Amino acid sequence: MTSIVLTFLNSWLWPVAVLLCLVFLLRTLRPNFAVGAAVSILAIALCVGASSFVRTNLLHLLDITTGGISSQLIGLNKSTSYADVRFKFILELEVDGAPRKFESVHELKVRKSGSDGIGGVPRAYDDYFGEAIYADLGPSRPGLLMLLSTEVVTGGHGSGPGEDRFENLMPEACGIAHRFDTIDDYILALNSLTGTCSVPAIMLPVVLSVPNAADPFSYQLADFRNLGAAFGNNVVFRSLEIEFTDEPVTTGLDKSLPWLQSKDIQREFYIPKLVNRQSVSNRYSLVESSFLKGHNYESWSGFD
Repeated sequence: MTSIVLTFLNSWLWPVAVLLCLVFLLRTLRPNFAVGAAVSILAIALCVGASSFVRTNLLHLLDITTGGISSQLIGLNKSTSYADVRFKFILELEVDGAPRKFESVHELKVRKSGSDGIGGVPRAYDDYFGEAIYADLGPSRPGLLMLLSTEVVTGGHGSGPGEDRFENLMPEACGIAHRFDTIDDYILALNSLTGTCSVPAIMLPVVLSVPNAADPFSYQLADFRNLGAAFGNNVVFRSLEIEFTDEPVTTGLDKSLPWLQSKDIQREFYIPKLVNRQSVSNRYSLVESSFLKGHNYESWSGFD
């Protein structure tokens, strides 16, 4: 019911309702046109003002919350056909007893298109931009590399079984991936996200230890649940937060991992059995499968 109300308020239906009110008033007060016109103008002003007030404040009153989500939906973006959301991954570790934070801003773009011709089901397309997080933990320790890949299959809106879609991590972690029945509602929810939310343990991305940043063949799988095994006992995972922002998308991973500039190494660099299932990592390199730099173009239809 809430989504229906929000869709109405965020559409062009309310001006139609205003016009219907105008017609009704003119017919009712036709004997006195001057009075009818004045009353109609007043009615329009009241309708527009009330609509603007409700659109601005309704979501504050609803206080939408779900498990694992601390973000609030406040202030509607008018578009239900296009979403452009920027958000920051904030990785917090404890290193030698002191908190350390590492950040990377990502961007998810989703646009609605026409039907796919099969039963008239609307289609949507998304692009994902962002980079893996590289954390320099000091000269006496390997670096830490958080990939754009998760150990669980994320499928917030119709992705197939076994398909790794990192771009679904944010919607799932923030609790909106399975809450809506239509693409319009999903896009409206994306445009309305603000605040922060936490990535639950089951959705944490794959992490690698980096003994030598210049040599990708030295990289090894690590585990967020036991970072001490790869980085020393004084390195502990604390949290991975998502914060919605208007900051530019993070770039510059090439400076930390200079081998990314070599296409020959990119083609040859594999990490077998990157995740505990059959996956693209067994066929493509990290770069080719967008585990380090997201620039994906995907199409999908419907919802799971």
